Amino acid sequence: MSISKETLTEAKIFFANICKNTNWIFINLKLSNGIEGWGEATLNKSEIIIKELAGKKLHTLIDLSLSELTNKINEISNYNDTPNAVFSSAINSALLDLIAKNKNISLAEQIGGFIHSEIEVYANFNRRTIDRSLEGIKKSVRFVKENGFNAYKIAPFDEVFPSQSKLDFHKSLSKGIERIDAIKSIVGKNAKLMIDCHWRFQFDVIDTLINEIIPFDIYWLECPVVENIKSTLKIKLIRNKINKKGIKLAGLETGLSKEDFKPFLDAGCYDVMMPDVKYVGGPIKMLELAHLIKKYNIEFSPHNPSGPICHAHSLHICAALDTPSMLEHQFDESPLFNEIVFNQLPEIKNGKIKLSNNLGIGVGVNKSLNVFNINSEINSNHNHVLDNIADLSKNASNIEI
Repeated sequence: MSISKETLTEAKIFFANICKNTNWIFINLKLSNGIEGWGEATLNKSEIIIKELAGKKLHTLIDLSLSELTNKINEISNYNDTPNAVFSSAINSALLDLIAKNKNISLAEQIGGFIHSEIEVYANFNRRTIDRSLEGIKKSVRFVKENGFNAYKIAPFDEVFPSQSKLDFHKSLSKGIERIDAIKSIVGKNAKLMIDCHWRFQFDVIDTLINEIIPFDIYWLECPVVENIKSTLKIKLIRNKINKKGIKLAGLETGLSKEDFKPFLDAGCYDVMMPDVKYVGGPIKMLELAHLIKKYNIEFSPHNPSGPICHAHSLHICAALDTPSMLEHQFDESPLFNEIVFNQLPEIKNGKIKLSNNLGIGVGVNKSLNVFNINSEINSNHNHVLDNIADLSKNASNIEI
């Protein structure tokens, strides 16, 4: 049957409650021939907004052919704010997965070519480390090391906030430095250790932060200060300072478009930029950003701290890149990370993933798991919007970590 004769019969959104602070949101598009595409719209503390967007927009996709679907999704996509961008990116991602599967090719082939079959990943073990004591930190990082990783990322500065007094800041900073010391004592001097700051620092304390982390041979420092156009020159100064100490500066994970990245590229703010497929419009937009970032001789390393569908899309983006890229992996937050996609994610061995040339992103979601129930699905075939997901993530941060 020709592609033009297939129409979209289902457009659904699924909410999966993974743990206290984590809810994964998936978009599912299904063709009349039974082929399904998946995207991820996870955004902490924005479940209600995502739900409302799905209720307004998904039903408009039903009965459209693939060519009509492409045009309609472009028409309803909106990148004016983060929830709209996340929802729009998820639909675009699901569409590309659907198109690739319908053509019997991988997503990497669909968006540019299956260039790299082996992807280097680093373990973001922040969410799995619930016990933030020094012993808890050591126990967690030992487990990560035992699983073959040689590159690690954590956000150790739990107690630091931009509004603190200097006295409180120094007390809070010392606790984070103690965690870094504990981690480094386990992973060793040859391991890559990335420190995520989640915009917790003021500019006037950066020198103190730099001096404190110098002994630990940090690979990169991520998002130390607020990121906006007014801060570009100061961020460039931070980059210059830490580069002199052999440390890279990474950031800009929340950008939504090329226009968001361009001022930081022009100012030379970062050594590493971290776009997220969930924010920037899907895999094709990610590749466009990768090409733009490469022109500035800046490293491209996808932000990838959420669920398995985003992970699968990010793997295929890395496979289609001209230059190899190191990919973030949300390691061991929950066994559901693999279970929810039928345990079909490619294995991680020695910090690398060997990616097979499966159709589309290579996985789909197991809708029968008990993390999904009748209260967690919006089915646009019946224009039925459910109203009881309001308290899914009251305690979660708005940014995926």
